[in-house]
Amino acid sequence: MIRIKRVFIGIKIDKSLYPKIDAWRENVSGFSGLRWIDNKNLHITLVPPWYEFDLERILKIMDGINFKNPILMIFYNVGMGPSKKNPRLIWAEGKDNKILEKLKVLLDKSLGMTEKRPFKLHLTLARFKKAEIKNLSKLKVAGKIDWKQEVNSICLYESKLKRSGAEYKILHERKF
Repeated sequence: MIRIKRVFIGIKIDKSLYPKIDAWRENVSGFSGLRWIDNKNLHITLVPPWYEFDLERILKIMDGINFKNPILMIFYNVGMGPSKKNPRLIWAEGKDNKILEKLKVLLDKSLGMTEKRPFKLHLTLARFKKAEIKNLSKLKVAGKIDWKQEVNSICLYESKLKRSGAEYKILHERKF
């Protein structure tokens, strides 16, 4: 029997960033309208979720990606996204990274995907409903940060949608 899975390709967040993320969260704790992303589910999405039944094809594509050097991600600000008109996330914004963009384009092309939105490096920290924006404005969620992570692998994740929020499981990690 063929089983279709909801998958995406991303970068796992290194455990060395968890203390910095947790310290930032403590500054805005106490607000019940936020749905925090568990540290174990923190990731950077390169190729957004899709439904796939041929995981072997995806693994071959990932293993064929020819990146040899680590990529440095730098996060400089925490704010709301994805836009000012439609905020529903609290995220850490990353500096533009041409090498990461090149990796994303290579993955999209190899997988036959097309992404309409330009790539914006960000790390989702929490989600909220639009109705909560007035309460959130009382919190000082925006601010400068200096979080860095060296990327030396990409991961194929399975995404399981649950009432409490999505849960992610790494199915394959491709180191470079």
